[in-house]
Amino acid sequence: MTETVWKMFPQMIKRLKEFIRLWETYPELWNISSKAYRDKLKKNIALDNLLVIYKKIKPSSTREDVKKKLNSLRTNFRKELKKVFQSKASGKGTDELYVPSSWTYYELLFLKNDEQPIPLRQRDNIDRETQEQEKYSVSSMNPPATPPTPTQPKKKKVSGIDHQTFMEQ
Repeated sequence: MTETVWKMFPQMIKRLKEFIRLWETYPELWNISSKAYRDKLKKNIALDNLLVIYKKIKPSSTREDVKKKLNSLRTNFRKELKKVFQSKASGKGTDELYVPSSWTYYELLFLKNDEQPIPLRQRDNIDRETQEQEKYSVSSMNPPATPPTPTQPKKKKVSGIDHQTFMEQ
């Protein structure tokens, strides 16, 4: 079993590279500044085209599986990109900078413009603003000491007969 998987591994990588390269040709799936990004019909067509390739990797896959795979690839790319930016921000020399080892990172570099992390100083300001907003938000206020008691809804009279009697007839 393990031997079969290792024989298939190069083929799977080849198919995944093909999948990623095809994904790059559909900006409606990754480029948030594209008008097509908001077009569900175009997105579904693109996902169906990617599904054809993905079925070569995972034969029982669906459009949902393709969405999950795209999300997984994008998440891993973001993590690697974050490490690269943190490494640069640390002030280390060029010999000590983080270099991603995953081949998928280099295949997904087309996502880089849409995935720019917030610079550290800006992030600190946003965190402070969020804390200030939370301090004064309604949700952070103390709940009332005693919860309100539920009240019974008033029964309506229907042409001189109360609601209960009307329903029993």
